[in-house]
Amino acid sequence: MKTSPLPPTPAPTPRVTPQPQPQPRPTTPRSGRYVVQVGAFSQEANAKALQKKLASIGHEATIEHTSLYLVRIGPFETRDQAASVRAKLEAAGISAIITTQ
Repeated sequence: MKTSPLPPTPAPTPRVTPQPQPQPRPTTPRSGRYVVQVGAFSQEANAKALQKKLASIGHEATIEHTSLYLVRIGPFETRDQAASVRAKLEAAGISAIITTQ
């Protein structure tokens, strides 16, 4: 009587550990609660033009893209700090609002 060979044992399936997903980096590395919003545009070019204008008068602004391109200065720890910047902008003929992050 002839015996049949045993089927080969399958190799163990390697376990795949999912790689951690990178966390989004904050658009504004500084901390604070209040920001001065200077504009909201549907076209990025308009937001960049305002950002450039603000830089020319000594204000560093960031652009945050949500459904609009938001041009903001800050953040500031206190509302008074944000109000001071807003007053300077208003004196330069640029309207702005204070908002929270």
